[in-house]
Amino acid sequence: MSRWRQTEFVCRDVVEVVNDYLEDVMSTEDRASFEQHLHACPWCATYLAQLHQSSSLVRRVTEAALPADVEAGIRALFRSRRAP
Repeated sequence: MSRWRQTEFVCRDVVEVVNDYLEDVMSTEDRASFEQHLHACPWCATYLAQLHQSSSLVRRVTEAALPADVEAGIRALFRSRRAP
């Protein structure tokens, strides 16, 4: 069941429900209305494209280990700032 139940989206609505769209949890009717707005609104279409690009970049990020000397230096800095 849709939370939005509307026939026309405005930009504010797009921002509020974009995650529902990306997670494919919108009703068929809301999805069609959402996509209709995207086709008519270059700003929201750009916003969605930027979200897709950001998501793609985040998936490619991997955790890298710091070199031991850099980690030791950071820890020492934090300890020195904490000490009274």
